[in-house]
Amino acid sequence: MITLERDYPPTTDVRTVFLDVCESLKLLNVCESPKLNTLYRTLTFKGQEIELSQKLSDLGVKEGDCFVLEPVTVGMLKKRICRERGIDPNTIRITYRGRALKDEELLEDLRLKDRDKLVIVTRTIGCRTFEVGMKSEHR
Repeated sequence: MITLERDYPPTTDVRTVFLDVCESLKLLNVCESPKLNTLYRTLTFKGQEIELSQKLSDLGVKEGDCFVLEPVTVGMLKKRICRERGIDPNTIRITYRGRALKDEELLEDLRLKDRDKLVIVTRTIGCRTFEVGMKSEHR
């Protein structure tokens, strides 16, 4: 758990806190790109993943409150994507290098490099399947 050591103004965004925490824990060197560090780690507050664009005042952070820095799983990434796109997390799969990823896999274990691509595969729920067959005619 991470307790805020600095006194941040309430209008501070969570991204600033996140980067300060990563810097203090020497996590910014986890990978080549600082952009990927936000993919590998997430801050949670009171058990909820928080978005980096949120302000501390929106969260109701008080002095002595704790944040938890957690590794990001594929399942957490799916939830982020689905929340932004307004779709059901059960309708997507994420693949990397042709392999479907399991929800419990950690993104940092994939050793992503800048410009690597994760592929999001969506499927429709509620559609019918039709059996297509050929009729054989006997004369």
